[in-house]
Amino acid sequence: MPRPNPHRTIGAEDRMRANVLRILDEQDRSVAWLARQMVEAGCAVEGTAVWKSLKQGRRIAVDEALAISDVLGVRLTELL
Repeated sequence: MPRPNPHRTIGAEDRMRANVLRILDEQDRSVAWLARQMVEAGCAVEGTAVWKSLKQGRRIAVDEALAISDVLGVRLTELL
C-alpha cells in the first residue's frame, strides 16, 4: 500500500501572496496594473492568471515571482 504524502508546504506562497497584495495596496496599484507591468517587463502572463495567483491560490512560477519583484521594486526575499 502506498504511503500517504505528507503536507509539503511551509506557507511561502501564501506569505508571498499576502505581501504582494499589501505592497500593491501601499503603492495604490491594482492586480490588473501589476499584470500589465509584468507583460511589459517581459513576463508573458495573462491578467487572469495573475489574479488567480493572488486571489485564488494558483501556483506562482519562479519567472512570475521575479517579474513581480522587479515591477514592484522590491527584492524577491522581501516578498517571501
